Amino acid sequence: MTICEDRNPLTWSDRRRMTEEIQNSEFRIQNCLLVVAVALLALGVVMVASTSASLDRSLFDPGWLGTHFGRQVMFAGAGVLVMLLTSRFAPVFLRSTSARFWIPRIMFALAIVSLIATMIPGVASVQRGSGRWVRFAAS
Repeated sequence: MTICEDRNPLTWSDRRRMTEEIQNSEFRIQNCLLVVAVALLALGVVMVASTSASLDRSLFDPGWLGTHFGRQVMFAGAGVLVMLLTSRFAPVFLRSTSARFWIPRIMFALAIVSLIATMIPGVASVQRGSGRWVRFAAS
């Protein structure tokens, strides 16, 4: 008897059950990661709110979006939106071998170019002794 004849082949129902178990375990891991990410995001928003709140109750003013807390909430919302879009479309795109090869290299090159851009006087914005490549409103 050879090794192949010795094994018991899996039936289709066994294969289907194993596939469903794997998908359920991946779903549980994704849910745990989502809960941890949302908890950290909420903790960050609460910390910014507690440090930027003052006795003058500026968080309750109509212009609260211009405060540090308002900006944190806006960027948190944008981050959640990007996370949901990425989780929906990225797995389909990243299945190709060329995407898995080129995307990290392109992202690394963009990060290096952005860091170098902070040293160029025409591009960088120097405020309080630190160079920034994105000019924000006076804060």
